[in-house]
Amino acid sequence: MNSLIERLEAYLSKNTTKDSYHWHGRSIIMPSGSGKSYFVEKQSKMEFLDADPIMWAVGAMPPPTGKGKNLSGLSWDKDADEIMKRCDKVTRLLKQKNLWIMGATWWNIKLVNAVVILPKELNKKYLDAKDAAFDDDYYEKELAPYIKNILRPEAKKNNVPIFKSIGKVVNHIKKENNPYK
Repeated sequence: MNSLIERLEAYLSKNTTKDSYHWHGRSIIMPSGSGKSYFVEKQSKMEFLDADPIMWAVGAMPPPTGKGKNLSGLSWDKDADEIMKRCDKVTRLLKQKNLWIMGATWWNIKLVNAVVILPKELNKKYLDAKDAAFDDDYYEKELAPYIKNILRPEAKKNNVPIFKSIGKVVNHIKKENNPYK
């Protein structure tokens, strides 16, 4: 079986371009349904990578049903902490390679460079538009408590900047990455 590093290298060799590598690696976290996958798919240059397919490919976390083989051997119901810790390990490796990633899964907020928390109605609209539909009350039952009780307080406590849109965080990361400023 290939090691994590070998699986990561194989994934990156097929899914990155010269535009994917920067002066500094960065990790942006945002809740489910924030538009990260859509943004990554629609960008004109491959500057930002979607963390989820990377995590599935290297076995850090299980893919959603029907999105491929579960190389992690884990399930969200029983192994959430282990999944988040594995994702942080991969995030460290990606940042060391000077890649910019957008994801939703983290364990240690100190690895996160920025957070996106969309306005409630926009996040709900994006959730409704996803192919894999969420329950009608997903935002209220899952995301709102997560944002209020975990993501926002952890980001504030650790001075991780919070943005209200992907566009604003992208501008921030690009400006921050400029070696000539």
